[in-house]
Amino acid sequence: MIIRPHRRDDADRIAEILAAGWQQSYSHFMPAPFLLPRIDPARRKIEIAEWLDDDFNPAAEALFVAEDGGNILGFIHMELGDKGELGATGIVNLLYVDPPAQQRGIGRRLLAAGVRWHQEQAPGPLVLSAFVNNPSRFAYDALGGVEAKRVVSQVHDEPIESALYLWADPGVLL
Repeated sequence: MIIRPHRRDDADRIAEILAAGWQQSYSHFMPAPFLLPRIDPARRKIEIAEWLDDDFNPAAEALFVAEDGGNILGFIHMELGDKGELGATGIVNLLYVDPPAQQRGIGRRLLAAGVRWHQEQAPGPLVLSAFVNNPSRFAYDALGGVEAKRVVSQVHDEPIESALYLWADPGVLL
């Protein structure tokens, strides 16, 4: 398995993994009107293609994929900046591994690649947001993330709480 920067032709597979990840992690608590379009692979393919073509900024963002035998198994999207006023210099916006490929260390390898990019661009703390009801979020505790703050957003008039995890020294993830 290799971790590499994305290519434009990875977009459809990234979209499929994103849709499957939302289905797996959020279907038990996310309001259906908000969730349904996000678990539709066809809709996600359009969304990801438009994002990569029109909005992706390689000067401030990175997108890496985990590839094994030509098959994309997961991806991570990183961005320079802060979230939640925690003093971070980098953000993990998306980290998803295809459900059948989980529990094989792929997420950790993707995270390490993202951290290397972040440290080359803007060394400093790293932040990641995870829905509190996402059962996978406890992996971030195990990886040394500290729950630094909770925020509540409204999703279809329902409050959804997120935990902001902070790594003061992201080097622990390497």
